[in-house]
Amino acid sequence: MLDKVEQKPIESRLMSSENRGHDWLENSPVCTKIIDLDFNLQYMSHAGIEGLKIDDVTECYGKPYPFHFFPDSSKKTMIENLEKVKKTGETINAEATAFDVEGNELWFDSTLTPVYTNDGIMDYILVVSVDTTKRKQAEVRLKLKNKEIAEQNKKYGELNVDLQHANAELIKAKEKAEESGKGLKEAHSLLERRVKERTIDLKKANQELRELAYTLSHDLKSPLRGISTLSDWLYSDNKSSLNKQSVENLELLKSRVTMLFSLIEGIFNYSKIEEVSTEFEDIDMNTIAIDVVNMFDIPDSMNLIIEKDLPVIPAVRIHMIQVLQNLISNAIKYNDKEQGIIQIGCNELSQGWEFYIKDNGMGIAEKYFDRVFKIFQTLQSKKEADSTGIGLAIANKIVEIYNGKIRIESKIGDGSTFYFTIPYDTINQKESTQ
Repeated sequence: MLDKVEQKPIESRLMSSENRGHDWLENSPVCTKIIDLDFNLQYMSHAGIEGLKIDDVTECYGKPYPFHFFPDSSKKTMIENLEKVKKTGETINAEATAFDVEGNELWFDSTLTPVYTNDGIMDYILVVSVDTTKRKQAEVRLKLKNKEIAEQNKKYGELNVDLQHANAELIKAKEKAEESGKGLKEAHSLLERRVKERTIDLKKANQELRELAYTLSHDLKSPLRGISTLSDWLYSDNKSSLNKQSVENLELLKSRVTMLFSLIEGIFNYSKIEEVSTEFEDIDMNTIAIDVVNMFDIPDSMNLIIEKDLPVIPAVRIHMIQVLQNLISNAIKYNDKEQGIIQIGCNELSQGWEFYIKDNGMGIAEKYFDRVFKIFQTLQSKKEADSTGIGLAIANKIVEIYNGKIRIESKIGDGSTFYFTIPYDTINQKESTQ
């Protein structure tokens, strides 16, 4: 067991490279802890001391971790994770609740990483924790906001009924107007007033959702940058003494941070879809497809084909780029064949254009066809794929703006075809309003 006399060598090894290590640990917004192999606390950075409101952390050095004031469930989970790291040498990511010394509930995302000596012997366990309390609180607010939006959608369903009734009233008013020259203006004013009221309600709900997405993005990026910088410094200062396992652990940590950044950006982009310019222009979908394909680093084993000339349509340029980018990215990411094939094309139907992106990848079971278009929904665990579950949701939302539909045809092992339609009448309606 490491006592206070043995604490200094561990801390001094971490704080090497002059005094630089101590400075970035103490100034980092991330709580960093050193736990010896008997699960006693040997060091805690300033962020953790301040977050847990500990007066004198030195009184906790050499004593069991987690702290006595943590809830039993959190202590049990942390001890199990420490034992797993010690036994297997794996890096573990875990989320758990904790309480500060005043009894306030906190949430933390922690990464437990084993650190080895030059001889390859496990020396201690480094625990890096990010306070996610604000994010948890924001998630609660987001659920409430989603509930409000659902209620707003219900109101819009009622609006559709009202519009139908108003249309019927308008027809009757027109008939009366032909007889008496009255009534049409009043019915039209009533309809306009109802549409304006419901439009104001929807804009307010969308603005609140965008503000919430911005708050989430702003609050989470700072601690993530701290983790990324910390891992870079750890590697830079200790690369000569790190073994292969420790390097792999640091790379895993950075990959998780990168994925979280992508998730935050995806949420922010999803909330801003309807903020982009609604100015329509003639878009050559063939040029858009080529530009989007050139955005990707296509492997030699992947053959991407634009089957025939795609149409020129009036649309918002960034919308079409985002739809193709997300669908092509999905086709590349989930192709498990030695020779991958992706085909991009378009069919002219009686009601509109039907674009498609076809691949020979792993395929999707029919029971998941609806799920893949819902935000945050993925068919593989985060350990198996780096998907955030937002790309297809963005594509779906954009297609809905054009009153189009997006659908899948797929069989497991035989690949998938994603179709999305742009109705002619929707396009004509947009052109007539410009």
